[in-house]
Amino acid sequence: MGELGFFYNVVVGADLYGVMPAEIAEELKAFAVAQKVSLDLKLDIDAIFSDEKLQKMAKKERKAHLLERQKIMRAYVTTLSYLHQENETAPLFVKGNLLYPGETAMKSNISLYRKIVLDQSYNLGKDVFGTEPGNVPFAFRSDGTSKDAQGNVIPVGEIITSRPYNDDGEGTTPTGIVKVNDEGEPVDAEGKKVDIATSPEKAVGHITGGGTFETMYSPILGENPLSRK
Repeated sequence: MGELGFFYNVVVGADLYGVMPAEIAEELKAFAVAQKVSLDLKLDIDAIFSDEKLQKMAKKERKAHLLERQKIMRAYVTTLSYLHQENETAPLFVKGNLLYPGETAMKSNISLYRKIVLDQSYNLGKDVFGTEPGNVPFAFRSDGTSKDAQGNVIPVGEIITSRPYNDDGEGTTPTGIVKVNDEGEPVDAEGKKVDIATSPEKAVGHITGGGTFETMYSPILGENPLSRK
């Protein structure tokens, strides 16, 4: 799987900020309409890709819509629909509208990327973004127990824009992307502690089990680059 394909399998928002760019949303909506029967989609496609509608949904309803969005995105990758080919013998390229943002998205990205650099605390899940009003609350709105980087409780419904982190810049509060016990330690399906360093695939929420948690996808800036063998 190529890099963009992998990215679409782990980031339901299609970017790091929890906001699906309009250019990508329109592409995926067209794919979903064409594949609605084969994908057995149950929900309204416009709602699935409408950040405005998702914001106003209750958590359970929003989750159902985002799961269908995930199904669409993964099928989009599996069928190689994100690639363009001029003719049968020409090389394959990633579609330009998936890579090049419009002016609005571009300006937002510049602002938000600064937030990424300033707060490298998302090793337990990408949740520090959300300063824009259009952000979709995936798992990124406080339930009344979440705390910000200063240790203050974030009010219920407020967007999480930062969280506590240690001296190495690593987040200390799990996000719900991977299931944890009362001590915040990742666990398997039986509730037993999982050693993320050696057996990350055992954790509930790992990408191999249908979730979006992937230890190798960790943008924390470190001295040693990550590699697969």
